[in-house]
Amino acid sequence: MEKPSPVKTTREKLPYEKPQLISYGDLHVITRGPGGGGADGQGGVGHTHTPCWVAAVLYGEADPRTAMLRCWLVNEYGQTTAGRCVVGLYRNCGQLVARWLRRLPVLQPIARPLFNTGVERAQRYYMGRGAA
Repeated sequence: MEKPSPVKTTREKLPYEKPQLISYGDLHVITRGPGGGGADGQGGVGHTHTPCWVAAVLYGEADPRTAMLRCWLVNEYGQTTAGRCVVGLYRNCGQLVARWLRRLPVLQPIARPLFNTGVERAQRYYMGRGAA
């Protein structure tokens, strides 16, 4: 008695895509800063580790992008003239915007490109600094 030959199906293979590794840098170094303390620009007594409100809604509180973006906004971009204005406005309105985005997820695609741009800038900054 002959064994039945296995049925071979002809399935088209998907084109090969080279794997990509996305790194946002060493989260511990990014969030702690060079001094080892928190890098949210507040320091001292009353220091909090509250993540960026809007980024926490868009990406999640535990997402590295949230911590990296907050650190970059406060410690790097926030040291420029334009950055001080953006960070000041965000401190005044960020929680309200985050509440709206949480309650009305349909609005998230409006905020996401702006925050994705911030994440990209933060990543370029920290990756460039780490390579130097």
